[in-house]
Amino acid sequence: MENLDEAIYWISKGDIQEIMHKEWGRDLSEREMAAVADKIGDYIPWHEATLSAIEDVIAPTLNESNDKGRK
Repeated sequence: MENLDEAIYWISKGDIQEIMHKEWGRDLSEREMAAVADKIGDYIPWHEATLSAIEDVIAPTLNESNDKGRK
């Protein structure tokens, strides 16, 4: 059985620091990092991103099934 609690996507503190350094020229403090980490999920459209990925993957399969089933 698959592990439904396994993470599919994650962003590391290093990823966040890289963006901070590129855009602001410094690292986030531990306090700032904690606040950003707590807030970042609010800005990611998880439902839309997940649905788009699902549709990208299964759309070709669904189209093939529909083509084979048509007469």
